[in-house]
Amino acid sequence: MITKAIYETITELYPNEKWRYSAETETLDLSNLKFENGFVPDEAKIKEKYDVKLAEIEADVIATQYQRDRRYPSVGDQLDMQYHDELDGTTTWKDAIAKVKSDNPKE
Repeated sequence: MITKAIYETITELYPNEKWRYSAETETLDLSNLKFENGFVPDEAKIKEKYDVKLAEIEADVIATQYQRDRRYPSVGDQLDMQYHDELDGTTTWKDAIAKVKSDNPKE
């Protein structure tokens, strides 16, 4: 999430500049941000934009948690379950779908 916020911040502020960020950190550390061709960015502008971007990303993660929690097995896995249920007389597929639904009821 931090890296995404850094990437989106710098890309939006300086779309025509080439840059790299050389660390995976828990906070924005501008000493790890290097621009090519001697470009000097406005650090205050970066920090302000970064704080806004990070808040947007965190809000999106919270808002979409339900969709991530209510993920069903992949289609391939479901078809495999159905195939084996048919052969073995089991209810693996129905049980898997019911568990996702009961663990994460529609809001």
